[in-house]
Amino acid sequence: MRAKLAAPDALLLIACAATRVVGMLLAEPGRGQDGQGPRLDGLCHISMVFVHPDRWGRHVGERLIGYLADQAGSRGYARLQLWTGADNDRALRLYRRVGFVPSGRTSRTDGGLAIVQFVRPTSGS
Repeated sequence: MRAKLAAPDALLLIACAATRVVGMLLAEPGRGQDGQGPRLDGLCHISMVFVHPDRWGRHVGERLIGYLADQAGSRGYARLQLWTGADNDRALRLYRRVGFVPSGRTSRTDGGLAIVQFVRPTSGS
């Protein structure tokens, strides 16, 4: 986690309400071979999105992703991708609401959790 946050090409967005952090998003250049290969031109990978449970339903995640789509587009990225738990209904609803669609790719984490990939264009595309 620290290495991802410290990477010079990381896009870290933090949502605050007054002096309290209520959400965050971390994105990075997309890579081939499910993150192990070389950078893929135009692809921005969303590594993590967190919203404090007190702020669920208040559009914090939508605003973070919208701002990322704008920033990524202005930095030359054409598309966004992410992976999420196949049974994470809250995340699935959020990602669909902000324009992500399933790519058709599925996988499993090392712990056996089913995950699905979602994609969408950036705002600059």
